[in-house]
Order: sequence, then C-alpha cells, then structure tokens
Amino acid sequence: MRLNPDADLTPMLADGLADGLLENVLALLRQEPHQAPLLAGLVADERVRVRMGAVAAVEALQDEANGGLIALADALVPHLAADGATLRGDAAYLLGLVGEQRHLAPLTPLLHDPHPDVVALVEEAVASIRGRAA
Repeated sequence: MRLNPDADLTPMLADGLADGLLENVLALLRQEPHQAPLLAGLVADERVRVRMGAVAAVEALQDEANGGLIALADALVPHLAADGATLRGDAAYLLGLVGEQRHLAPLTPLLHDPHPDVVALVEEAVASIRGRAA
C-alpha cells in the first residue's frame, strides 16, 4: 500500500525547520517516509533556514531505504525548470543524492545552464546517479 504525502503537514515541517528542529522533522519522516516528498516544496521556501533545513533533511535521509525518497526525487524534477538558479542547483544537488537513472533525462539539459554553479551541481548529480547505478 502506497500512501500519499499529506500537504497539510507542510507548514508544520516548514516551521520546525525554521525553528531549527531538524531532528524532530527527521523523526517524523523516518516514521512516515511517504511524507518525504513534502521536502521538495520546502526547498523552494522563501525562508533560508527552511531551505537549508530541507536540504539537510534529505542529506540525513539519503542512505535510508524507504519509499519516500524516490517520490521525493520525482517531486524535485519540476524545480529543475525554476527561474532561480539557486533552486535549480539545489534540485540538481538533491537529485544527485536520491535520484535514479530515469532522473538523468531531466538533469541533462541543465549541463548547458547559463549559471556555472548550476552546471557544476548537475555534473556532480549525474556522476553520482551513474555511480550508484553501476
């Protein structure tokens, strides 16, 4: 049985990350891994602490085998087309952590992004995904 993330939790997760309660957010996501895709939206939050907390949460969860991380990777893909280079770069970086081979197709066009930092993050993400697949 596959559960969908509860978007009503997004404000609670965002507030927790804004308040520096990363461990509490991680505890919830470990207990309910199907909520992990909610982190994709938090990567685009206007508050720096929330964005940084969302990235830190993905970094902490990346090695844990749970069904939410692939759904999280799928939820990050739309950010690759964002207007802001920071969001494109963050999405690429996180896809490098939790993405699969099929995420290479949406990443590849960003190898020609006008922002060199985005290109560097995409190159690392592509290498990481390919390395895991090998």
